[in-house]
Amino acid sequence: MYKVLLVDDEPLILDGMTRIIDWGHYLCAIAGRAGSAEEALALCAADPPDLVVTDVKMPGQDGLWLIEQIRRQTPETRCVVLSGHEDFAFVKRGIQLGIDNYLLKPVNRLELEQTLEMVVSRIESAPVPTALLRENVLLRWAQGRIGEEELRERGRLLGLDLKAPMYRAALVCPPEGDEEKLRARLDTLGPGVAAEPGGRFLVVFGGTVSAVDDQVGALTAVVEAVPGACGALGAPVTSALDLAESLADAEDLLRYRLVAPGAAVLDAQAGHRARTGVPPVAEFDRRLVETALVTPRETVADAVRQWLADLVALPQILPEQLQKAAVQAVLAAGGPEDNAPLLERLYRCRTLAALGDVVETALQHEWDRRHRTSTPLSPLVQGVIDWIHSHSEEELSLKTLSQRFRLNPTYLGQKFHQETGFHFSPYLAELRIKKARYLLETTHLKAGEVGLRVGFSDPGYFFRIFRDLTGQSPTEYRKTRMGSGTMW
Repeated sequence: MYKVLLVDDEPLILDGMTRIIDWGHYLCAIAGRAGSAEEALALCAADPPDLVVTDVKMPGQDGLWLIEQIRRQTPETRCVVLSGHEDFAFVKRGIQLGIDNYLLKPVNRLELEQTLEMVVSRIESAPVPTALLRENVLLRWAQGRIGEEELRERGRLLGLDLKAPMYRAALVCPPEGDEEKLRARLDTLGPGVAAEPGGRFLVVFGGTVSAVDDQVGALTAVVEAVPGACGALGAPVTSALDLAESLADAEDLLRYRLVAPGAAVLDAQAGHRARTGVPPVAEFDRRLVETALVTPRETVADAVRQWLADLVALPQILPEQLQKAAVQAVLAAGGPEDNAPLLERLYRCRTLAALGDVVETALQHEWDRRHRTSTPLSPLVQGVIDWIHSHSEEELSLKTLSQRFRLNPTYLGQKFHQETGFHFSPYLAELRIKKARYLLETTHLKAGEVGLRVGFSDPGYFFRIFRDLTGQSPTEYRKTRMGSGTMW
């Protein structure tokens, strides 16, 4: 994958550029983001990117200064410049420095995509390490995004066997934090390994039927040797041009990880999808919600675990049915408007642990609502809660809130506790930790960065509060929730 560094002093611009483009479609991955030229240069020195997309005008040194420094360090790095001002002097200087394009803000998505396509084409046409070129060709081949003539040409250059009697594609998901360990083991299988955006690995097998079977056995041994890793093998195809069919099959099979938590490698030929019938899951949802909301709060997690175990034990259960059951449970717990973010998370869950955590969160939220707020909140307290939830990453205290709502801090604290059953500080801490848990599950941000994102300016304090509320460090939580192939 080609590494991209985004540089802009406006966080909203960085977020927008990260989301607006399907970077993986162009065989690119966001390797870093920086808010200044100085910060970007440090990142470049530590891990040189293939492409830098930078703003021109920033506090301190500007984007052209950054490009000058990059040209001295890694002249092969490609650069694209963004600016909010059409300034010919900047354009002229940028051209002298060899930039690939100059785009005006607000950035047009189509123009940025066309620029990215052009830059990637230039990178691929330049002399590059064979290993990197091989990985990009493998990805494009397996995804069906390379023409037959180019595939033959690249195959001759890289020594790819395009006339084998059988091919299979596999996808391997590493446990959080063990990507390098798994990659090192996968590399022992041969040169058919490529890293996908998001941390997964593509493995391509080709050869005789017996040779491919041996390679599949070796892959299974590698995945089983890394706790928490999981793989999926697509059905075999008999033509190199049909490899995309095998990859699509592996992608579909990977969904079954939800209902086959004990299998390290799911195989399209091993009957992991041989499920028929429609199991009666509605009764399970109703029973879960009714039970969980009348038991002590600390037993909600046990109820969710048992509910999932009962569902997975059904021989007919399909991944989408399990996911639908979880959606119904969340809706029954609080309604689609209250739980919209949780529903969004459900559709991204790939493990039973992650699925159970979302359902548990919804049930605990409803438990709190029913048991701790027997009367409706006053407009004042509801307004404070709404403000806290939408600004939880900011510096918040009873003092700052009392200034905003023009109240005495002591009175506000007493009123908040009286109506919610919570003191302000623990309430805010628990809200921030919930958001931190979500970021740990859905992003690759470092634990310290997660703490800053949710409002903890002191990393040490964040780690301490996180452990107090979850019983784990942020790193331990990420591994157990997102990296495990077992149920819990």
